[in-house]
Amino acid sequence: MTACSICGRELPEGALFCPGCGASTVAFSAARTEISPSHFNSGMTATSLPLTGQPPAPPGDSGLVPPSPPLTEEKKSFIARRRGILLAVIAILAVLLVGTAFEAGMLGSGAAPAVNSASTPLTGGELYAAYAANESQATASYANKTVYIQDSLDFGVGLDQNTGQYFSSVDSGNVILFWSSPSQVSQLSAGSMVLARCSVGGEQQSQGEAYVLVLNDCSLVGVQSQAAASASVSENND
Repeated sequence: MTACSICGRELPEGALFCPGCGASTVAFSAARTEISPSHFNSGMTATSLPLTGQPPAPPGDSGLVPPSPPLTEEKKSFIARRRGILLAVIAILAVLLVGTAFEAGMLGSGAAPAVNSASTPLTGGELYAAYAANESQATASYANKTVYIQDSLDFGVGLDQNTGQYFSSVDSGNVILFWSSPSQVSQLSAGSMVLARCSVGGEQQSQGEAYVLVLNDCSLVGVQSQAAASASVSENND
């Protein structure tokens, strides 16, 4: 029979704790230094992950960014409306660009703004009369602008030796038309009724004291021979 080392009470055989004071009957003789760190690392390898204070992330989850919540029907509708508006704006811009390109192709990229149209042309006499009445006002209205003119040719076509340009005249030589393309002159003859689109260059002094109104870069829109033009005038008079 052994006694408790703390209170001296006799201990029953095989008792692990003293029934009197509750002290342990087992002697802890082994020092803490006798426990090797390898005991704690048993089962761990060099490739094992280090222990952390956080539990591992579940499979399929990186643990960095939480998954986004699904879009609500209201958000989906808003995104669809925004997308529809954007597509409509793109379509409108495309139509405007196509229209601008078409106009540039018809009139030329450097075409001046037109003061009238092919359906409302001026005669050479009307244009010259505007300059004769008020040159400064006519210059402000027509100079360096595109004008449609319809009149009968005084003669067919001539060649300016100084510039190498082909030209015609209307209104008894008061208005000179310089043609932009030599390919058009074969259609021009004395008395022909022409419809042309020209850039108004303004008044210039001709040989002598008279002034002429010069139209540059003229493009032939339509032409009628003298016989056809005379027949058309006769029908209109009837």
